[in-house]
Amino acid sequence: MYLNTQDWPTIYKLNLEDPLGKSARTGSPESSVYQQRCEVCHGKNGVRAGAGPPPLAGIGQRLSLESFRLTVHSGRGEMPAFADLNDTAVKGLFEYLSRLKGQIQ
Repeated sequence: MYLNTQDWPTIYKLNLEDPLGKSARTGSPESSVYQQRCEVCHGKNGVRAGAGPPPLAGIGQRLSLESFRLTVHSGRGEMPAFADLNDTAVKGLFEYLSRLKGQIQ
């Protein structure tokens, strides 16, 4: 048991439902993959302000599907590899990102 000391009342509750599982059910499968795997680093609309990872919005104008697939499966620089994503998921993600017109956050 851990005791967390705070100066305000707090209630912690264990729940059997997966909170990430709920968010995965909203939107298209491609947007769910983006939300789960990419959004933390690349931002909500595929563009993150300031220094950091490159924008993903409109990726089809800068990379071919094959280059994108290789980067997703093997990683690059600080980006981790997502070798568990099958080619169908990668292609869907590529098409989703190619249609995305991000706004800097």
